[in-house]
Amino acid sequence: LEMVLLSVVYTGITILLVMVVLGIMLVRGKGQARIFSASWLLFLMAIVVYILRAFAILPVNIYTMSIYKLALVVQMLIFSFGLADRINHMRKRLELVNRNLELEMVEHVRDKEALKRSEERFRGVVERNFDLIFTMDREGRITYVSPSITPLAGYRADEILGKSFKDYQPDDLIEVSMLMFGDLLKGKDVVGFEATIQRKDGIRISLEINISPVIINGDVTGFQGIARDITERKLAEETLMEEKERLSITLRSIAEGVIATDTRFRIHLMNSAAEELTGWPQMKVMGRPLNDVLVLVDRETRARKDFAKTGITGLRDIAKSGSVLIRSDTTERIVSERAASIRDRSGRDIGYVFVIRDITEEVKFRSELLKMEKLESIGILAGGIAHDFNNILTAIIGNINLAKLIVPESGRIREILKDAELASIRAQELTQQFLTFSKGGAPVRRIASVEEIIRDSSRFILRGSNVRCEYNFQEGLWSVNVDVGQFSQVIQNLAINADQAMPEGGEITFSTENFVAGPDTNLPLSPGQYAKIMVTDSGVGIPPENLSKVFDPYFTTKIDGNGLGLTSTYSIIKRHDGHISAESRLGSGTSFNLFLPSSDFQEREEEEKNDALSHATGKLLFMDDDEAVNVTAKKMLEHLGFTVELAPGGRQAVDMYEKALSCGDPYDVVILDLTIPGGMGGKKTIEKLVAIDSNVKAIVSSGYSTDMIMANYRDFGFKGVIAKPYRIEELSRVLEQVIRGG
Repeated sequence: LEMVLLSVVYTGITILLVMVVLGIMLVRGKGQARIFSASWLLFLMAIVVYILRAFAILPVNIYTMSIYKLALVVQMLIFSFGLADRINHMRKRLELVNRNLELEMVEHVRDKEALKRSEERFRGVVERNFDLIFTMDREGRITYVSPSITPLAGYRADEILGKSFKDYQPDDLIEVSMLMFGDLLKGKDVVGFEATIQRKDGIRISLEINISPVIINGDVTGFQGIARDITERKLAEETLMEEKERLSITLRSIAEGVIATDTRFRIHLMNSAAEELTGWPQMKVMGRPLNDVLVLVDRETRARKDFAKTGITGLRDIAKSGSVLIRSDTTERIVSERAASIRDRSGRDIGYVFVIRDITEEVKFRSELLKMEKLESIGILAGGIAHDFNNILTAIIGNINLAKLIVPESGRIREILKDAELASIRAQELTQQFLTFSKGGAPVRRIASVEEIIRDSSRFILRGSNVRCEYNFQEGLWSVNVDVGQFSQVIQNLAINADQAMPEGGEITFSTENFVAGPDTNLPLSPGQYAKIMVTDSGVGIPPENLSKVFDPYFTTKIDGNGLGLTSTYSIIKRHDGHISAESRLGSGTSFNLFLPSSDFQEREEEEKNDALSHATGKLLFMDDDEAVNVTAKKMLEHLGFTVELAPGGRQAVDMYEKALSCGDPYDVVILDLTIPGGMGGKKTIEKLVAIDSNVKAIVSSGYSTDMIMANYRDFGFKGVIAKPYRIEELSRVLEQVIRGG
């Protein structure tokens, strides 16, 4: 009994200890695996005790039995406890999994409903989208197409499905589409591909297509894409391109330079005229500041225009003329400029456009007109003076000639008469300069050699000077039809001007060449052939501010100059339908360029000068309103052997001629003064005389004329011409030519 009690007590204490240990392990968080491990250790200990007792290693008594049973009981308790705990733990996990499944089922239902709503929403978007949405397999067969195919191409969706995209491509564009399809098969996206398809009604439309390959496990299984109708956009682009091309052609064709800038005055457009005008190519100025390219300065102050500071003030809406444009090569052109704002639809300035027109030639032309107006105004005065002065000189020179004829060949009186005649001739030359300003200074032209006139005139005027002449004449130079006296005066004036520019001596070069003026020649000349004469000196030159004034009347920088030399030169050249210009640089000399129209006729041999008086005689009618001229002319004509009758005006001359003709005693020759103030002049008188007698032999004479009659006398019925003042030898020669030659 005692052993049983001890066994029970011992077992109870053991169980209690085991429960305490298990409790402590559970409280400290030991896992179920350790509890099960501990239970199996106790079971192993019970087996070991049992074996040791069986082999009598341990005594078989109550103690070893108690240990054996205690280990088994404790193992069973611990195992049961752990198993219960594990079952409870699994139950809790199952409950948790069950709750999660319930939540997932609810979420799945909710997602399925949301997916359904999303599919309905996106199906509505696809079906109501104007763009075409489609899918294809890797063979190019259409597997899906949105309903927008009907308004787009005229097909129903079921007519398209299963068909190849090539069936709707024009034959001439399939090759390009196949290249695109090849890129898709390689896995590449195609973005912005422009294709043309054929509608059901045969009309071609343009599409912009974006296609992506569908790739599964690295293989292309199909394609999905979207296409947009861009037919109207393409038409608008073509129209815009045509408009742009027309604008480009317009900009290229207009003569004005056009430059467009942004609001910061940086260039972004420039037409070819602006390129030529500024000397800058468009590619080099894109994005550059306008001030670097369009360099404008004031003609008077030379102040430079700064667009960045002043903007387009003063240029908007009104063209401003007279600025100087400095080109890229530093040459200058006179331009008119105009500017306007470029605005967007809201009226905001987004840039500026500048229009520049080259008016250099216009300014020169206006300057030429101004010079001619000045010459015309002075010509009115000069013509009247020349007319009266030539009448006086006619009487003076005529009487001197008569006096020389009756005095001995040698002696003091003849020398005095010769000096007086030379003085009168110098006065005649001065009168001739006056006539070049007037309309009456029309040249009396004949075919002449330019070279001969240049040599004779330059050598004569420079005799005794320390200036040397150099002649560079082109062989085969075209002849010109000029007034020899006036052209000689031109050469003399230019030679004198060059001589005075070289007080220390130097060289004057006279050069000639043939010149053909065309429509594009930047000279105020009619198209045709011209003889060009260049007179160049190595003198001090002309200051730039004076160069444009050298042809102005009375302009001179010389103390003893009268300002008429170059002005008369200019007038003579203009009256010969030519042109003269001057070029000069300070310290480098001056060059004058003359252009005279060439003649279609070969040069005629100059008539031999013969001072011997002719022996032609006859009855002569002389008409002039100046009494001194009448008296002197009558004496000269009577000395030549003529019977002279005087008429103070045209009406009297016509009456006297008609009366003599009717009486059978006609006049052999008639000399008519062209200008009769307040009466009938020579032009009207010859018309009436020709009406009376078509064979009338009339000579026109004048010291001034408002017509071209002196130069084209034969066109008006005259047979000869003689300009006042004239010497008796000249009068004799003209009379002989008219009477004998008709």
